[in-house]
Amino acid sequence: MADTIIATLHYGNNLTISQDYSVKEYTDAILENGSFSAEVNNLMIAIQDYGHFSQLMLSKANDWTIGKEFAEMPGSFTGTYSETSEIAQAKDGVKDFAIERDTGDSGVERVEMKLLLDSKTTINIYLHVKDSYSGEVSATLDNGTTNVAKKLSDKKYLVQIMNIPVHELGDFHTIKVTAGTEFNVKVAVLSYVHGVLNSEAESIGNVDITTMKNAVTALYRYYDAAMKYKASVSN
Repeated sequence: MADTIIATLHYGNNLTISQDYSVKEYTDAILENGSFSAEVNNLMIAIQDYGHFSQLMLSKANDWTIGKEFAEMPGSFTGTYSETSEIAQAKDGVKDFAIERDTGDSGVERVEMKLLLDSKTTINIYLHVKDSYSGEVSATLDNGTTNVAKKLSDKKYLVQIMNIPVHELGDFHTIKVTAGTEFNVKVAVLSYVHGVLNSEAESIGNVDITTMKNAVTALYRYYDAAMKYKASVSN
């Protein structure tokens, strides 16, 4: 978000116009303007914090150095979110978003969830198949799309729900999985936030739990600010 983007317009043979900008510069300009609504300003702050805390998490997950591979994205918090304030508020906000994934007596042993963070968010659902099961695994999304289970290995399949915008992070999606018998996975992006904030693990992957909690709290606060902004312009 802090990296400079150079946009160049070539007009005819002789005229070239270039403009340098970044997400950070845009959000700073809005906040410094002083004439925008509280909902707009809060959304800009939430975007900055989301960029800041997700960058800290992604740098540890991908083993790169902030300020080297990517410019540092500052946030409104110089330290970390408070367990009794911001994190507690986020935990309460996602209390009804736990993933539902009862595999029953199907050939799937467990279901794992991860997120792919981009300009829009992607849900990755991994289906881990029992050693004793050698049949087919298939999946259908609730929008009617079939054959969405991608085989990664004999014992692992991937289902993706792609390109989810920020105002839809709280929308649930149902995946019907067939592996001998059928079961459903009901999931939203905020289900991942719920899972991290309620985790008792010391780390997730190679990222410590404090960094993970800060990142998903920032994601929730971004979603919450976006929904409040969306409501303000709809009225």
